[in-house]
Amino acid sequence: MRVAGTVETAGVRAAKAKKRVTIKNSRCTLFPENNVWNTPVTHLPVHKRDKAWRAAIGSRNVHPDFGPAGRGEYPYGIPVTVVKKSATKSKVRFAYAAESDRVKYPVSSRTKIEGGKNGTGDRHAIIVQKGTCRVYELFDLRRSGSRWTAGSGAVWSLKKNKLRKDGWTSADAAGLSILAGLLRYDEVKAGWSSRMIADLKRIPSSAFEAVDTSSMRISRNSAKARQP
Repeated sequence: MRVAGTVETAGVRAAKAKKRVTIKNSRCTLFPENNVWNTPVTHLPVHKRDKAWRAAIGSRNVHPDFGPAGRGEYPYGIPVTVVKKSATKSKVRFAYAAESDRVKYPVSSRTKIEGGKNGTGDRHAIIVQKGTCRVYELFDLRRSGSRWTAGSGAVWSLKKNKLRKDGWTSADAAGLSILAGLLRYDEVKAGWSSRMIADLKRIPSSAFEAVDTSSMRISRNSAKARQP
């Protein structure tokens, strides 16, 4: 089980920024301005469950999710592929089909995969479609001949605050957008490093006596985070 420990804030609405940062090579911004992901967090108080969460996590290393970085055969970070609105889409067969968006995905031989084409890790793929500003996210993307397979897949509209169904996975077990949680260089350069990023950790099931998952939801009716 993985929990996005930095996504939830104490009912804070995102503040207006001096300028939205578009995703590189597109004109798409990261969800509407009032989305909870765009909440400045620099001056927020420490959450009241902070000690319980840190105790549950223990001494595990921090695992922040970075956007594309580095070069070579095994570049660090999760890459983003930007495609045209007219890009050809293909059917993808999912291992977790019941909780995946079973539509065609704009995957091709040019789609960048986390860890490289021969990567043995999570093999995430993030594809941003110009024009529509839709994001296609896939976990464990693989190709065998003309057939594409993946563990799971989720499609997001960067123009809306729509969430997954309660309890559903996405291309990440947290059920959230991977792209939204990436720390991207273009945002840091523009001074947007104070917004939330994903810090995903594996937590043993026993920890949920200390972690109240009812506080880890985002309201469907607004950009506010919900807390009991």
